[in-house]
Amino acid sequence: MAHPVRGPLSAAVVALVGSLLLAQESGQRFSHSVHIKTVGLSCVQCHTAVDESRSARDINLPTAETCGVCHSAEAGDLRGRASDFSAEVPPRPLLFSHKQHLGISDLVPQIVKALESGSYPEGDPAAIRRQIDSEEVCTACHRGLQETDLGRREHYPLMSDCLACHKPKGNAMAECRTCHVPDFDLLPADHRVTTFFDQHSAEDQGKNLNRCRQCHTPRFNPCSQCH
Repeated sequence: MAHPVRGPLSAAVVALVGSLLLAQESGQRFSHSVHIKTVGLSCVQCHTAVDESRSARDINLPTAETCGVCHSAEAGDLRGRASDFSAEVPPRPLLFSHKQHLGISDLVPQIVKALESGSYPEGDPAAIRRQIDSEEVCTACHRGLQETDLGRREHYPLMSDCLACHKPKGNAMAECRTCHVPDFDLLPADHRVTTFFDQHSAEDQGKNLNRCRQCHTPRFNPCSQCH
């Protein structure tokens, strides 16, 4: 599996959020909070293409036609389609299918189980759990959007979310290349510095163990020589 979180995943997340950040930079006015909490819309009512999306390169933003179901042209600026941004979004170093994941009946329970069992290595489990809506499967990976306007990097999944299912003894494939393209460099940046092994001393034993396990599984586990 890829190293979390602030290594190769950070590059993947930058690519994944490109479409929403481009929308923000284009000057479009939008509030997730208003549409989710006030109006009561579900994610797929606006992101209509996501049900059939099989590629991480897909731009699943709502089109002007989708917005026009509720908004008249006179009510606001509905310029542009999501496809207008496609040429500006950089290549995404991931293999991912929304269609496949939306078809998983226990996606939310798997994330919740990881949080409650202590195997989820990122952040405050209780705070994360409060952001997950058992009735809205998208919140398993995209959390906190109901409290904000535009989507940002923090609203996109961490490697920890993937590993709730993608793990050696899990119910999904746990090979790196299941999700990462072959030419993507998986070695985290902090492993490249010459002081890494000097700093990784006896004082570090037992610290951030769940994070290490995201890559250092039983099949590839030099950590076990010391820990």
